[in-house]
Amino acid sequence: MRVCATCGGDLANLRPNARYCGAKCRERAKPPRKVVPLPPREGTQILDAITRCLSAEDLKAPRGQLLLRLAGDIDAAPTGASGLASLVREFRATLDDVDAPAQAVEQINPLVELRARHARTGSA
Repeated sequence: MRVCATCGGDLANLRPNARYCGAKCRERAKPPRKVVPLPPREGTQILDAITRCLSAEDLKAPRGQLLLRLAGDIDAAPTGASGLASLVREFRATLDDVDAPAQAVEQINPLVELRARHARTGSA
């Protein structure tokens, strides 16, 4: 009589090469996952780097303040935190906004543009 390698249950009604009686026993037989700890971060590395790299005006602006807050959150996050990746993504996006040229992009109201187009074509 064949028996399950994990629990010792009967394998008579299963296919001839079956080693386990079901999915639970198959999962129990797997070796445990190896967890590799990340090296600990020291102090406020990201926050210090940001304050050294950006000008005082950039740091006083709302985006600069958000960037400083995100840098502090990243530095304070426990090693291996699941939310760390989203904090880093938000940090990168905010840093890109701060680093972008400070050119004011004129927002055009769609209604104003539609009226101008009608005026050019003579439509009323």
